[in-house]
Amino acid sequence: MSDLPDSKLKTLGVQKAGDLIRQTDSFDKLTVLIERLQREKNTLDVYVKSELETLSNSYKAGLERVNDGKSKLQELQDNISGLVSLCNNAGSMVNEFSLISKISRVYRNCTATKQMIEQLEKLQEETDLVEDMLQSDIHQGDDMPNLLRAHFILTRLQSFRDEAMQQAAKENSIELDETLEQLFSKLNVISDNFDRLVFSFCRNFLELLSDEQTRTLISTFKIIEVEEAADRKARNLIDVRKSTYAGADSSLWNFQGSRRELKNFRERAFEEIENSIQERFDTCWNQLQEPDASLNLEWVISDLDMAKQLEKLTPPEYRLFSFVLSTYHTLLDEFVHKCINGDMAVVILLYLVEFQVAYREYLRDSHYVYIEELDPPLEDSDESELALEVSSVLVNKVKEWAKKVFDKDVDEFTRRQNEPQSDNQHKYSLPGTIILFQMISQQLKLLSPCENATVFFKVVMGALDMLLTLQQKWKETLRAETTKQMNNPHSVVPGLPEYAVALSNDSLKSSGFTESTFKKYHNLIPENFRSEFLERLSNVEDGYIYLSGSCLSTIVALIATDTKHAFSLVFQTAWYESSNIPIVVNTFRDYLSDCKEHLVSGLTESLAKESIKGFVVCYIRCLLNKNIKLRGAETIERIRADVSCALQMFSDYASDVNELKQEFVSIQSLLLGMLDADTNTVADYYTDLKNLFWDVPIQLVELVLINRSDLDRNECRKMIEIIRYTDANIPTPKNAEGTIYKNVLSDGLAVFE
Repeated sequence: MSDLPDSKLKTLGVQKAGDLIRQTDSFDKLTVLIERLQREKNTLDVYVKSELETLSNSYKAGLERVNDGKSKLQELQDNISGLVSLCNNAGSMVNEFSLISKISRVYRNCTATKQMIEQLEKLQEETDLVEDMLQSDIHQGDDMPNLLRAHFILTRLQSFRDEAMQQAAKENSIELDETLEQLFSKLNVISDNFDRLVFSFCRNFLELLSDEQTRTLISTFKIIEVEEAADRKARNLIDVRKSTYAGADSSLWNFQGSRRELKNFRERAFEEIENSIQERFDTCWNQLQEPDASLNLEWVISDLDMAKQLEKLTPPEYRLFSFVLSTYHTLLDEFVHKCINGDMAVVILLYLVEFQVAYREYLRDSHYVYIEELDPPLEDSDESELALEVSSVLVNKVKEWAKKVFDKDVDEFTRRQNEPQSDNQHKYSLPGTIILFQMISQQLKLLSPCENATVFFKVVMGALDMLLTLQQKWKETLRAETTKQMNNPHSVVPGLPEYAVALSNDSLKSSGFTESTFKKYHNLIPENFRSEFLERLSNVEDGYIYLSGSCLSTIVALIATDTKHAFSLVFQTAWYESSNIPIVVNTFRDYLSDCKEHLVSGLTESLAKESIKGFVVCYIRCLLNKNIKLRGAETIERIRADVSCALQMFSDYASDVNELKQEFVSIQSLLLGMLDADTNTVADYYTDLKNLFWDVPIQLVELVLINRSDLDRNECRKMIEIIRYTDANIPTPKNAEGTIYKNVLSDGLAVFE
């Protein structure tokens, strides 16, 4: 940098300074941003100031009210103190005040005593009158015309009783208390009976409405209203006593009614109404426990329709109909969940779903103003909690029944104490399959009239999912039993092939049962769910077909286990002297012959095809035997004899001989081709083999070449290099299905799946 001339340095410095002070677009907008932020700040300041002023004014107003209340309370206390002081000083203002006070008190006591005696003399007469009026009304069965009058008389007599007992308490005389208790005993009995009568009217409000005895209900709630007013007065007196400051003269608060005991008529009346509604639901539940009982909840809607009259017959502030509606709604919800958890029949659960729809429509059509207050709230869609719960319960019931059937079949399958059951054509089967699909068909038939398509769809899908689950469990059971048989053939219970035949038959039939059972309800499935339904149905049908094939593969695996020793001698020295393949073929023939009698139509040929594939796989796997010897032309001749023997036997069970021969091409292409190949032709043989069987393991080809006794080491090595080079230049097909060679190097059951 120091080597540059001064002029050049000056030019660079100016350019650098210019770059540093050059304004960007952000600087151009800075003024606008500052102005906008200032406006927003001013607006915020005005708002905060306004809110603070409002809050300050509210605080000042509240403080003024508190101070005003304190001053008024102090003024009231001063006035009361003055009044008490005046009362205390009145005696000194009037000469002989104490004498006048005593005479006045004696006079009042005499007057009160006279009145009390007169009332006691009339007590019996008036209590008899009340009793007669009530008995008359009850026997006539009318609208209780004397109910209010009886209550009026009883109220007066009860007030007199309370005052008398209060005065007696001041005398502190046990004898007086006992005398009064005896005098008022009948009044107490009638009062208790009257209260029970009033609450019985509350409890039977629906019967009264049904009999059009509205006057009785009006009188009942008028009595409740009067008793509530008296209770409020008594509470106020109690509150006054509690709030009276120390030193006040308690005689100032000795008002009439201060002796009254709180009756809480309104609260007790509502309890009676709630209990009566609860009794109706309890009765319905008890009837539901009887054998073959049916459910009918239409009375709920009828009751609510009738109870609507309560709005006009009772005080508005009671909101009695709102209480009745809420009680019915809550108890109905509890009843429904009780049914769901009570292992009820499917018909009853479906009725609950349909009734919920009718109940919801009734409430909305009736325009009740209390609907929004209901708990739990009404639900509008088919995806309601009840519908989902009922769907879940129904699916669980189907699963539970299916599990019992399945467990019984699995137990019979694993224990194998007897031969599988068979029909008149000697075809094996398991007892649970028919029962399972009959049960599912019966449940779907019961469900089909259900107007809730979502419930029906969920139950159908649940049943299909359950069948898929059972298929998987059968696969696991089949694999477990087959593995035990293959690992310890002499220590397990015999009869697995027969039961595999039975399961294969049932699986094939179940595929047809599935379609006939579910497909007819296609139109009942909601349109937006039909594609999902059809896909699941197809999966179940395919699953049963696959399970049937797995059973046939199991039989082939068992045959392979029985012929394992015979196959182990192939390509050994003894094999050249006398092949064991006829023994193997006879074993396959025995199995096929036995199974043919007990397999349903169509499965015999399928078993034959599986047996041919199993035979070919086992034969090719003989290359994996130890100490094998491949003697060129002699081996080719022996292999051809073995293939001919197998073809002759299997042709008795195959409908297409040409197709049968194609199954043995894998043996001929691998063994015969590689046994005949030399360095000039091995590439062509291998290319043809890969074109037919793209997944043939190259190690099998190398095994053939390595064990050929007619090749020297150099020639063998050269041929192996040729096939490896050829294999590297043959492209692997994309998304191609595996051929018979895919399982040749596998272990265990995978060979036959």
